Amino acid sequence: MSLTVLEPSLAAKALKELNEKPDGRYKKINKLRAKTTERPDLRFDTTDKGLIIFLRARKFNVDKAFDLMVRYYETKKSNPDIFENFNPSAERLTFQSGWNIAFPKRDSNGCRIFAICPGNWNPSDRSLINNFRANLIALEILIQEEETQINGLVIIIDFRNFGLTQAAAIQPTLFRRYGGFVFNTYPIRIKGIHVIEQPAIFSIIFPIISYFMKKKIKDRVKLHGSDMDSLSCFFSADILPMEYGGTGEPNDFNAWVRYVINAEEELEHLWT
Repeated sequence: MSLTVLEPSLAAKALKELNEKPDGRYKKINKLRAKTTERPDLRFDTTDKGLIIFLRARKFNVDKAFDLMVRYYETKKSNPDIFENFNPSAERLTFQSGWNIAFPKRDSNGCRIFAICPGNWNPSDRSLINNFRANLIALEILIQEEETQINGLVIIIDFRNFGLTQAAAIQPTLFRRYGGFVFNTYPIRIKGIHVIEQPAIFSIIFPIISYFMKKKIKDRVKLHGSDMDSLSCFFSADILPMEYGGTGEPNDFNAWVRYVINAEEELEHLWT
């Protein structure tokens, strides 16, 4: 799978922020590919597209990219309860429940916006593992996008309608594992985390998850409480759906489900 030629503004950003030199990226890819032979026990994706994701996540430092790759593939290998049967169809019901969604429009910096909605979770229908698996599947799909690899991802955690039923089903140890997956193993640039109507239990959950966050990511966490208008300080109105105080179309969870299910066939190599 050969690489695409980036459009000029994206290529300029990749050069400035990620040290991605158009005439040198294949050299770095080949160096990273050669290092994968050091771990024959892991099933690396050694295609150009599979390798450049990790190089971009580590600003084209080959050694750091390889360390991230090893953590990523070791994590998948050592956590079968999460990564067996790891595909969109297996979590169709979770996606249909409205647990998460990626907004159709990017923010002013080109970041993908990914919303997690714990208030839509019915613990009697789906387990916390189902929810976390659906998030990781969504991230797998989103990080295939070159714009997202370069510009990054912004996460909105929307706790509206989160109540005692969901709080009683929280498992702190599982949150610790999940935090390790997202912040210590996934090749993604997280550019912001916005939390809406955080409940009291958030003060317990956040220190567990943030254990794996670098300081710069912790500094990007914004707690909005019930002040929905404060989101407008970070996102233009046309980007935000109506339910977030914007002028965009309401969240279309059906369209999101179609998107992730279609990705199962289009990105078949991710699920094997």
